[in-house]
Amino acid sequence: MTSSSDTAAPAAGRPIQDADVLAHLARHPDFFQRHPEALEALVLPGRRHGDGVVDMQRFQIDRLARTVDDMRSNQKRLIGTVQANAEIDQRVRQSVLALVEAQTVDAVVDRLVQAVPQALGIECALVAAEGDAGRMPAGVTALPPGTIDRLLGAGRPLRLRGRIETDARAPLWTENDTVRSDAVVRLETRADMPPMVMVLGNGREATWHDGQASDLLDFLAAVAARCLARSWPGA
Repeated sequence: MTSSSDTAAPAAGRPIQDADVLAHLARHPDFFQRHPEALEALVLPGRRHGDGVVDMQRFQIDRLARTVDDMRSNQKRLIGTVQANAEIDQRVRQSVLALVEAQTVDAVVDRLVQAVPQALGIECALVAAEGDAGRMPAGVTALPPGTIDRLLGAGRPLRLRGRIETDARAPLWTENDTVRSDAVVRLETRADMPPMVMVLGNGREATWHDGQASDLLDFLAAVAARCLARSWPGA
């Protein structure tokens, strides 16, 4: 039978004594499992004080070990992210070099459609412009007027889709059923040129996604726009 001294709380106004703490821990043996943060404030004695002390130290050591493991995992993820970003940066640089070396509009479009996907490690790329297909340079996909604003939203610079639903493939991917993720970026060219977009597509879902940082995409699109503006008929 448990005595009243084992279960009763300290009388109001009386300072908590060591015996009160010990009694509380005896009544609640899972206290440190429910409140592991309490261990951080403890000054633990050495091993010579018995098996119970060794267990307390083991508990705290294990907790610290888990913290170190978490830190190492976070560090590995950070290093992996930095390495991946460096690789993407290098690929964008290769794409830019391919574009600026092109001297004609046909060469610029060809580099965008052929060299850029290879450099970026993606499936395909398109250059699309609003207007009559018969008046477009070779390789440029013609879109009906107003299509770009409908795709991106009026005034929006880009749209990133991590997953393309079957009923949302038109008008860019009606003849390509392997693209699962795409990036559509508005090209700011010249006032006398039709509205245009650069379109990147990949067969792996979530290659791009809404909310993703787009600095490198914006840079690539700006270079593509300048190269097209420089070489487009009438320049």
